[in-house]
Amino acid sequence: MSDDPQETPEDRKRAKRYQAFIAWGAILGGIGAFAAAAFTLIPPGDNDSPEEISSPPSAMPVVVDPPSSTPSTSEPNAVPSADETDSPSDEAKTTGILWTGDYRFDKQMGPNLDQSPPRRGAVDTADLSVQTVFSDGIVWFYSEVAIVPRGKKLGQKDCRTLAEAQSEGDLEIGPGRSVCLITDHGRTVLLEIKSTRGYTVNGAFTIWDDGDGLD
Repeated sequence: MSDDPQETPEDRKRAKRYQAFIAWGAILGGIGAFAAAAFTLIPPGDNDSPEEISSPPSAMPVVVDPPSSTPSTSEPNAVPSADETDSPSDEAKTTGILWTGDYRFDKQMGPNLDQSPPRRGAVDTADLSVQTVFSDGIVWFYSEVAIVPRGKKLGQKDCRTLAEAQSEGDLEIGPGRSVCLITDHGRTVLLEIKSTRGYTVNGAFTIWDDGDGLD
């Protein structure tokens, strides 16, 4: 094709610039489209992702255990008085024991240990009499008893043997010690002195039914 006779050199320069502009526009457009496609395919990095907001932990249900039991409001075991004694246990009924339990007595009225349970005895019926109780808790026994050696646990036979061989009157003994004696009707008795208060003695008795059968 021949050049337009009307076309000037200035027109030709303008046309070349336009063609170059169109070519560069096409190239830049292709590069932009490729970059956009690549950006969509490549996952964003850790620094580009929005900060994750952790949801607050759900509240755990609070389980309240029911109370196991109502605290016992029972009163502590009281030491029975001279007229308040325990009934014989099942063990006592099957081991030849007439009566066993705690008993409280004083120097003015000792117990009659041939009764089950023991009862206050008069001067002529009490099997155990106390002359006095000293301020330091030492008991002065007026009736004849045998002191059990420290740490010894005696049964009926050994307690009776000790009482027959070593009983004597006017003996002094304190809480925590034990004595053996034989009642007016031949029963064997083991007494552990637990505590004293004033002129009162708190003791644990075991009375074996090896006498003449009098209750």
